[in-house]
Amino acid sequence: MGDRAKVRQDNPVTLPNDSEPEPNIGIGQRLGREYRSHHPYSENIFWWIEYAESGAYHFCPHPKSLSQVGLLCTDISVKPKV
Repeated sequence: MGDRAKVRQDNPVTLPNDSEPEPNIGIGQRLGREYRSHHPYSENIFWWIEYAESGAYHFCPHPKSLSQVGLLCTDISVKPKV
């Protein structure tokens, strides 16, 4: 992704409703020093990914809040190898 995006893992994102959920993986803009003063905002995130070892339910947090700001949340279920 070079200079255009950064992959972040389990780091907060500030949503307009002032909640700060932590996507398992977030792909967003590289903002460098700006992150020292605040977490990235929803407009700085390109893709929100949640994953788990079970496919029994959807686990994207705050689905209404995410959709209101135009964020796509992708659920990925991983079945453990036995």
